[in-house]
Amino acid sequence: MRFSVLGPLAVHGAGERRVPSAMMPQRLLALLLLNANRTVSTGTIVDELWGENPPKRARRTVQTYVYQLRRALEPDGGGLVETHPHGYALRLPEDGLDLWRFERLAAAGQDALRAEDAAGAARLLAGALELWTGTPLEGLHAGPVLEARRVQLADRRLVVLEQRIEADLACGRHLALLPELAALVAEHPSYEEFTAQLMVAAQRAGRRGEALNAYLRLRRHLVDQLGVEPSARLQALHRDLLADLPAPGHGVVPAQLPFAIGDFVGRGEELARVGDVLRSGGERRVVPLVAVIGPAGIGKTTFAVQAGHDARDAFPDGQLVAQLHDAEDRPVAPADVLRSFLMALGVPVERQPAEVGDRAQLFRSLVADRRVLVLLDDAASVDQVLPLLPGGRGCAALLTSRVRLRGLPVTSTVELGPLPADDAVALLTAVIGARRAATDPDQAHRIVGLCDRSPLAVRVAAEKLLSRPVWPLRKLADRLAVEPGRLAELQTGALSLRDRLHSARTRLSRFEQHSLATLCTTFGPGRFDITSAADLLGIPESAVEKLMEALVDAHLLDIVGVKPSGTAWFRFPDLLRLDVADRAGTRSATSAVSVLTSPARS
Repeated sequence: MRFSVLGPLAVHGAGERRVPSAMMPQRLLALLLLNANRTVSTGTIVDELWGENPPKRARRTVQTYVYQLRRALEPDGGGLVETHPHGYALRLPEDGLDLWRFERLAAAGQDALRAEDAAGAARLLAGALELWTGTPLEGLHAGPVLEARRVQLADRRLVVLEQRIEADLACGRHLALLPELAALVAEHPSYEEFTAQLMVAAQRAGRRGEALNAYLRLRRHLVDQLGVEPSARLQALHRDLLADLPAPGHGVVPAQLPFAIGDFVGRGEELARVGDVLRSGGERRVVPLVAVIGPAGIGKTTFAVQAGHDARDAFPDGQLVAQLHDAEDRPVAPADVLRSFLMALGVPVERQPAEVGDRAQLFRSLVADRRVLVLLDDAASVDQVLPLLPGGRGCAALLTSRVRLRGLPVTSTVELGPLPADDAVALLTAVIGARRAATDPDQAHRIVGLCDRSPLAVRVAAEKLLSRPVWPLRKLADRLAVEPGRLAELQTGALSLRDRLHSARTRLSRFEQHSLATLCTTFGPGRFDITSAADLLGIPESAVEKLMEALVDAHLLDIVGVKPSGTAWFRFPDLLRLDVADRAGTRSATSAVSVLTSPARS
């Protein structure tokens, strides 16, 4: 007997298709299949079948559904469904489930891809995808447990599809892939990898214009719908395409500022201050340098782009923009940024000096008598930034960073914190619409509060509501109120608050990462001081003081008060604390997950 879940739920035995006719036994079967050869607790079954409102005799009713399921599977299925002290298990042979066959073929294809066997990888991955006959458990009314797994399976299929296309590209099938990739980009407009693959295929097929248009469509969608720019990898692909075009002549005016989002809210006082500083270079006889700092997800890039557009008329000779971390979250070398700047100013690569110092001098010479704005996004260090600063008094520089860059000749620093409550609700309203926000203003305020009034978190929450038009605001608020699942809720499409928080932590030294995790898991939402931290870590208070300073500078620790002695009280931001707790729980469950994802042999 064989079972299918990669499409409509199906049971194949003795030449017949056997699926229980009643809805509840169908859902029970699907739940047991997705956990085949493992015991599913009665509590999990009750959660799936009835959610938060089970009947009084739920466990007795589950027994009835198990009986109906056994009858539907017999005679071939006799003995497949086992009763255990606290639940039930469905015993299947190694080849009994299409999902297992899919994962085996996918794993083999991924191994072939790593071994640079593109043809073998393409064949194996295509074979895995052929097992799909529709959406997972298509047509089945799923409860919360099955729905979460269904989404997970759909995401897994996209990953394997992406790898199969990667293998086909390596085999030189770029022309044949264009129609499929165009359809995938239209179906998944926020899935950047399909656009990247379409750009590569079109460029290799000699359709450079089609590749450029694919990038522009993606960028327009991300900026208009999500308020974010394409990833560094996509931007690099775009730059490479432009580099293949004829080099611009002298007098070119670069205009690299990204789109300013239409639903920007708040920060009016800060924008006015930045605008005044950027325009003041000629008056002060200095090159203004404004640093916009704050934690991950606080909206630094969006703010800086808005400030750049507001002051754009003061810089008629152009605006240059650089992302200072790459797709792997590694700092970009100043030499690479200068190469891009010089190309934008009309200097082809072959005419550029090799040494970073020489490139910096050429850059400063070209803009010395011009009025150019330089925007440096997500700066990592003082050494990275200094070679990129213009020297002419008519120029200005605006940078963003998650850390306080001590020693940088900053004219003004703007530190962004959470949005005021009304502005955060205004951002939510701008995305979901005034009519929907007005249905429950209290829940709108509750949602932004649970998002710590972080612009990224609020935008992700709003995007989730936008994609679920039947949800009342209370439903999302209630889901966000459950701490262990809050960060999982704050993820949609290309936006993930968890990824930003994790990135901020991985930029720390190993000692700082370990210390942060230890302090965070021990003190939780409570406050603590240097003495208690030193006792916990077992290191001198002088070392802890330096550690606290580094974490505060990185916006990963808040000062929440001062004791009468003059020493500070510290507390970790709530969303960071939840990320640390979630990842600690994930690490502790690694071995269990390994067992759960490997079907046992009967």
